[in-house]
Amino acid sequence: METPAPDDLGWQPCGFQRATFLGYAAQSATDALTPYQFECRDPRPDDVVIEILYCGVCHSDLHMARNDWGWSFYPLVPGHEIIGRVVSVGADVTRFQPGDAVGIGCMVDSSRHCTPCEQGLEQYCEQGHTLTYSSYDRHD
Repeated sequence: METPAPDDLGWQPCGFQRATFLGYAAQSATDALTPYQFECRDPRPDDVVIEILYCGVCHSDLHMARNDWGWSFYPLVPGHEIIGRVVSVGADVTRFQPGDAVGIGCMVDSSRHCTPCEQGLEQYCEQGHTLTYSSYDRHD
């Protein structure tokens, strides 16, 4: 099966406006993945907005979709090994600019300033972090 282009999946460049996206979500631990339209919050001054070009799905995504570990919430759009291109950046962003290629792992938004973060252990951030799926934004 050919991979559809992002525009074919309903991706809309958002600049710094709310945008609607289309993903594939499990609605429960027993449901198949089906098309799911959703909105993201408005970007903040320290956010980088990207066009997702590729996303890997591995065994941990399947465990999360099926709630095998007991902490999934739904709807759940699996996939966390993300490659994309920067569409826009907030006023406080200095390391990225539109057009840059970027990669995102399974977590974002650690403090990057506590002892674990300074040792490259963001998963143990003393301020918390946000997972890229089945997680709440720690700032909301």
